[in-house]
Parts: sequence; C-alpha cells; structure tokens
Amino acid sequence: MSYNLGLIAAHRQDVAEARRHFEEAIAAFRDGGSHFSILLAKSDLGHLERRLGNHAQALAYQGKLLGIPA
Repeated sequence: MSYNLGLIAAHRQDVAEARRHFEEAIAAFRDGGSHFSILLAKSDLGHLERRLGNHAQALAYQGKLLGIPA
C-alpha cells in the first residue's frame, strides 16, 4: 500500500510524502523478503531525486541497483 501511495504522491509532486511512503514500502518489502519490490521502490526514489536535480542522491538509490559505486 505504501508503495502505491508513494507513486501517487510523486505524481502530485509531494516530495516529502513520496519519500516517506517509498521508504516505508522498502522496509515492509525487506521484512517480507520481496527483493524485486525493493528494487522498484528504490528505483522510483531515484527517479524522484533526479527530477528534483539531486543527482548524487539519485545515484545513491539507483547506482547500487546497477552496481555503480556512489
């Protein structure tokens, strides 16, 4: 649920809410062992940061997914 709320908040450009929901989703996915869902949420966090011009933070989220050191 948090992941979908994060997508909605990101679409509305409510950055703080989107971050909160994505981070909650990552924690829940980690607890449930859903590695693919963790990748999705981290990727979306990276896209959010990149749209804001926070390229270093975007790389911190997405670079790890691609094996690129931050």
